[in-house]
Amino acid sequence: MYDGNKNNLTVSLIVMRVGPRWNASCAQFVLGSATLKFCDSIKYLGVYLKAGKKFSCTYDHSKLKLYSSFNALYSRSKSTNSELVSVTLVKSFCLPALLYGIEVTDPSKSVLRMLNNLINRAVYRIVNVSDKDSIADIRHFVGLHDIELFHKQRIANFV
Repeated sequence: MYDGNKNNLTVSLIVMRVGPRWNASCAQFVLGSATLKFCDSIKYLGVYLKAGKKFSCTYDHSKLKLYSSFNALYSRSKSTNSELVSVTLVKSFCLPALLYGIEVTDPSKSVLRMLNNLINRAVYRIVNVSDKDSIADIRHFVGLHDIELFHKQRIANFV
């Protein structure tokens, strides 16, 4: 359904903070003949934007993409009995899914730490080593660097 200005009213939304702290009711927003829906986050060009006082993004979708792609690849590649094959597949398929759109957002240190922990868990499952130092060494030797370094490289390529 379109209005006179070619606005697609079926996918139009209003981003608004919701929750017990902001217990205010808002009037319905009518554009043309359609009432727009309220939501607390939207997806724009693959990046999920959250409603709030400041501009922020949510990375839950990135975690889900990493888990689903890693589990699918690992279930098929563990029969090769080669950790390098699994790590190469993680670098080729899972890492781009995790880092998609990160260069246009400004992730906090806690988000970067969370993304690093996701990679650490993947390496742990591949090589069955739980020591932090060993996982850091393995990541260094196979080229799975810190997410912050990947973030800086992608920003440099973007600009």
